[in-house]
Amino acid sequence: MTQLQETRRWVRLVIVNAEGELLLFADREEPQVQRWSVAGDVLLPEEDYPAAAMRILEQKTGLCCPLGPLLREHEGSDRPPTDSTLDVATTHWFERYFLVRCPDAVDITIDEEPGEQAEESQGDDHPAYRWWSLADLYKDTDNAFTPSWLPELLASVLVSEPPLPSSLSASV
Repeated sequence: MTQLQETRRWVRLVIVNAEGELLLFADREEPQVQRWSVAGDVLLPEEDYPAAAMRILEQKTGLCCPLGPLLREHEGSDRPPTDSTLDVATTHWFERYFLVRCPDAVDITIDEEPGEQAEESQGDDHPAYRWWSLADLYKDTDNAFTPSWLPELLASVLVSEPPLPSSLSASV
């Protein structure tokens, strides 16, 4: 039999404010292990990456900030490299990470499921989102980041991207 493989295209947003903090969202599916990741979603049919990025930015955060450059491409598969089975359906994924610079650490509007609160902190134990400084990313060992190289990605952004003028503002 031949292997069945689907490729899913994802766009991820590296949203950074004027203070150099990275916006990360808590994964609520595994409450026993706090995991943090950038905003992102699968591209819709007939959608290109920039259009998907702007849609996701507005849907996930309510922000309207300009889309910056492509920072990184990342791909993989849900099939373990040691699995030599050819008749197993697998999913191949391809992600593009785009920079979004927001001039202010503005409040955002989380795209929530009906009945959920859209707040930065839903109690002390489970915040929905958080702005992380580079120092916080490197020193926090209680949380897991997806992908694990987010601190290095933010560091490269802060080194290569000049600060935004304070006269700019994000719209919510």
